Amino acid sequence: MWPFRSAPVIAPEKRAWVESHFAWAVANFGQDSLSAAPLITPTRTFFKSNRAAAAETAQRVFSEVKSLLSLDSVDVSLIPQGILPEQAARDYNSLTQVSGSFIADSKTPIITYDPRLLDHPIVFISTMAHELMHLKLADVVEDMPGGRATHELATDLHCVIHGFGIFQLDAADRMGWAGYLSQDTRAFALAVFLQLTNRPVDAALPFLSAHVGKKLRKMAAALSATPMGFSA
Repeated sequence: MWPFRSAPVIAPEKRAWVESHFAWAVANFGQDSLSAAPLITPTRTFFKSNRAAAAETAQRVFSEVKSLLSLDSVDVSLIPQGILPEQAARDYNSLTQVSGSFIADSKTPIITYDPRLLDHPIVFISTMAHELMHLKLADVVEDMPGGRATHELATDLHCVIHGFGIFQLDAADRMGWAGYLSQDTRAFALAVFLQLTNRPVDAALPFLSAHVGKKLRKMAAALSATPMGFSA
């Protein structure tokens, strides 16, 4: 057999980009923002809302996600898709995916959601985290690694950096779409998050399917074999 080298589990440029965002987050949000970040799980520890009328359920869970992202004091409207005011229904190049959108050209930012997502709590929470992350990063988009050209990718990534990695991976797995990041990149980012917050991979595995869990283990092994150049 010729001495071919095995391909890395994640491309070097993707790994460098992910790690640069973790380093940027530590530098801009503070070391404690990452080292003390919770691994958010689909449990009553983080989500205590009971099922009620659709709009009420959406608002309650939305408020819980806001709180987990330290956005409690930020004024933002949550509106089901289909009833947007006409002036806000135009294309502002801010749509993220069909399940939700972030519109910030008015005094009060608007986040929309597909009401059908309430039948898929993991996906709804992941979508709300993504849209709210747009709000959290709105003032620093130009300063982030890759700048505005990669802001949708960065928004997905920062959901992982802020503790929503399980939801990012599981939602894409359940719905059969990758969103902006690939599942491999998400798995690597979650492996980085777990390492930097001193958590074992086993902390996330009970909430992931077997094949996604396998990806996470593979990325964690690659990370252990070639350590990062910074720590939180």
